[in-house]
Amino acid sequence: MLNTENGFITSFAIQPVIKKGNIGIIAQTGLFLGIMMDIVTSNHPSIGFSKSWEWETKYDVEDYEVLDFLLKDEQTKVIGMYMEGIKNGRAFTTLLPVLRSPSWFSRAEGLSTAKKQL
Repeated sequence: MLNTENGFITSFAIQPVIKKGNIGIIAQTGLFLGIMMDIVTSNHPSIGFSKSWEWETKYDVEDYEVLDFLLKDEQTKVIGMYMEGIKNGRAFTTLLPVLRSPSWFSRAEGLSTAKKQL
């Protein structure tokens, strides 16, 4: 978990300097998220992130709750997702009208290829 607004990070891995920006990332696995963040920050240092979250261990938070949080987050303008599956598809689909609304759609770049499977 990473929040560039307040500097909070839970990773044990050594992370490069991550620029504050407006991209939120949700990933199924921490390994994917860590490698992706390393590649992006190394090759495109001008790209910044707002929040990142991996839920490989699922904690007490569901995937749709993380998406809902990022949809409401003022710093996040773009959401990227890597998902291998959705645990509660019905709850997840309740967020789709928000994504299709003109206020969010104008600032969103995409949901995921998983959207097609819903």
